Amino acid sequence: MMAPQGSDAQVRPGSTDLRRALDAFYRMAGALAGVFLIGIAALVVFQILTRLLGVFVRGIDQFICDFLAASLFLALAYTFGSGGHIRITLVVGRLGPRLRRLCEILTLGLGTAVAAYFAWHAIGMVWDSYRFGDLTTGMIAMPLWIPQISMAVGLVALALAFVDALIVALCGGRPSVFDRGDDYRG
Repeated sequence: MMAPQGSDAQVRPGSTDLRRALDAFYRMAGALAGVFLIGIAALVVFQILTRLLGVFVRGIDQFICDFLAASLFLALAYTFGSGGHIRITLVVGRLGPRLRRLCEILTLGLGTAVAAYFAWHAIGMVWDSYRFGDLTTGMIAMPLWIPQISMAVGLVALALAFVDALIVALCGGRPSVFDRGDDYRG
C-alpha cells in the first residue's frame, strides 16, 4: 500500500523492492477492475444498439454480471490500500495514541483473519469447480471456474493487503489505510 508523502511509515532496508512489487500488484488489480467496468459499459451499449436494430444477442446479461463481480472483487485491495473503504472513526478518533494503535493492530489482525478465511475458501471453490467440471447456469454454458477466479484473486489480494498493513503496523509504521478519514477529532 502506497505510503503518502510525509507519512511516518518507515521504509526498512531491503524492503523497497517488496513495497514496489506490492504497490504494483494492488494497482494492477485496481486497473483490472477498471477494465471490467469499461467492459460492462461496452456490453451495455452493445446490448442497447442491438436491441434498437431488432437483434437479440443471448448471454450478454450473464457476462455483465460476471464483469460486475470481477470488478468488485479485484478492486478490494486497491480500495483498502488507498483508504477508500468505510471506517468508523467516531470512537477510535477519541482514543489516545497508544490505545488507538492497539485498536488499529487488533482490527488489522481481525481483518487479516477474515480476508484470509474467505480467500482460502474462494480458492477451494474455484478448484472444486475446475475439478468437477461445473458449468454456469446462464444462457451460455461455460466453465464456472472462469468467472469465479476473479473473486479468488481479489480476495487473495485483499488478504495480502491486510497482512501488509498489519506488518507495517506491527513494525511501528502507520499503514496508508489509516491516513484517510482520521481528521475527525470530535
